[in-house]
Amino acid sequence: MQTRPSSDSPTLRAHRRQLVWQILLPMLLVVLLGLAAGVFVVRAGAPGDRLGADVALIWLIAPVLVLAVFLLAVLGLTIWGMTRLLQIIPRFTGRAQEIAGRIEGGTKKVADTAAGPILRIREVAAGIDSLLKKL
Repeated sequence: MQTRPSSDSPTLRAHRRQLVWQILLPMLLVVLLGLAAGVFVVRAGAPGDRLGADVALIWLIAPVLVLAVFLLAVLGLTIWGMTRLLQIIPRFTGRAQEIAGRIEGGTKKVADTAAGPILRIREVAAGIDSLLKKL
């Protein structure tokens, strides 16, 4: 039977403290930030409140702008990486093609060597068969 650790151990106290500061508090701040954004968006619908409308518009545009900048950075890094890769690849592809050619030649040589006796036996059998048909 397993014994449960005491609920007042130093590690559990540290865990509870980390739970509050590293998980619950950041989540609460994000929820409050979302509620504040919602209030600004709702307030923007009030007639004659141009400032609220402008703030709400910023709240709507900012996340899309951040995502667009992130995707632009990813695209730029991808283009840069592909450019670097295309500068490096020709050296290695030539060497790989040479190795593949050697492997192909070796494979053909081994296959021809393995099939040679069988082909000779069939040649002789065909020759004998042809000779017997003529007789």
